[in-house]
Amino acid sequence: MIHKMARYKVKEHWMDQIIPVIEEFVETVARNEPSISYVAFRQGAGREFVHFMSFQDQEAEQKHMSAAYTRRFMKRVSPNCEIPPEFTELISIASSMD
Repeated sequence: MIHKMARYKVKEHWMDQIIPVIEEFVETVARNEPSISYVAFRQGAGREFVHFMSFQDQEAEQKHMSAAYTRRFMKRVSPNCEIPPEFTELISIASSMD
């Protein structure tokens, strides 16, 4: 299993738009990639967002990263970031989830 985290901070003028954009993206991921675990969070009441994703293998991760809807999401979000998305690989050491 491959686990990743993405963190970014949007510009203040884009706060009204980012949450619907994230919701649409996550719904699209769920519809098109049911094997992926994907969750997005807003960090407190600020403008920082964190996304956690888990992929079965590298093929699933590559499919997700090259999907048209992922590219469209990144194209919409990236120019409106004060701090651009940074991806970090996570290594699971313990979990209460199946």
